[in-house]
Amino acid sequence: MPNARPRNRRAGRRFQTVKTRPSRAQGLAKPPPEPEPAPKSTGLFMLQAFGWLVAAAAYLGVMAAGEITARNYAEGARQITGGRAGGMAFAGWLIIVALFALAWALILLLRRKAAKPARYAVAVAAALLLPTVFVLFPYSGNYVADLVGGAGGSAFITGLRFGAWAGVVPFLAVPLVLSSQRLKDRFGDEAVRWVTTVLTAVFVVTMLALAVA
Repeated sequence: MPNARPRNRRAGRRFQTVKTRPSRAQGLAKPPPEPEPAPKSTGLFMLQAFGWLVAAAAYLGVMAAGEITARNYAEGARQITGGRAGGMAFAGWLIIVALFALAWALILLLRRKAAKPARYAVAVAAALLLPTVFVLFPYSGNYVADLVGGAGGSAFITGLRFGAWAGVVPFLAVPLVLSSQRLKDRFGDEAVRWVTTVLTAVFVVTMLALAVA
């Protein structure tokens, strides 16, 4: 009897398929292409250009108006004072201090919620005075000397400088002092307010005395 072929035990057995994970490179999707920048609208460009033109025209208008008012103010002060140094220095000091005084008045009116006519009146007065003060800055140089040139012109410029000190220093220092909680706790709110007012007045008058000296 012929030898029987050994039976293959693996015959008919099903092999399990092994599932392999996709590689990381295959799993990464390509990023979407960046959208192309939208072209600028012609209307927006024209609006921006118009805004720049308006701003430039306003600046030139303020400068032109400031030159006229500054020259007329100095000329009027010269006629009133006769070009004397003390009077011209006072005129220069006054125009700067007046602008800061109007700014303080407007701030107080806004805080106390005063009537609108009073607030509008102060705001309009400050706006009318601003071009003159703006065109005289920095209160020195040939440009300012040409505007206020004549008898007492140098004294007028000296008054402008001391007026700037009298206006800027309190405008920066007073809010810091009044907002100091340490000073309020130590001396009291009312005392701090009165002392600050008195010291500010003394400083402003001192700047005037130095200007006309």
